[in-house]
Amino acid sequence: MANFADLIIVMTNGGPADSTQTVASYIFAVAFRRLDFGYASAIATALLLLLFLYAIAILLLRRAFLRRQPEDT
Repeated sequence: MANFADLIIVMTNGGPADSTQTVASYIFAVAFRRLDFGYASAIATALLLLLFLYAIAILLLRRAFLRRQPEDT
């Protein structure tokens, strides 16, 4: 979705009441429209941490699920 942030901004400008606004397009708009690179990088870092925690949770759930299944031998 990060690859489409510039397209969303150019085509819809966030849409009516920011209905097409995504986190990636919001970061892009904050950084390059408001020229607030510090705030944009803080949002991007928070997004990175959230995605990292999500990935860890998925890996742990997958490991627990695989342990419960009987082996097919």
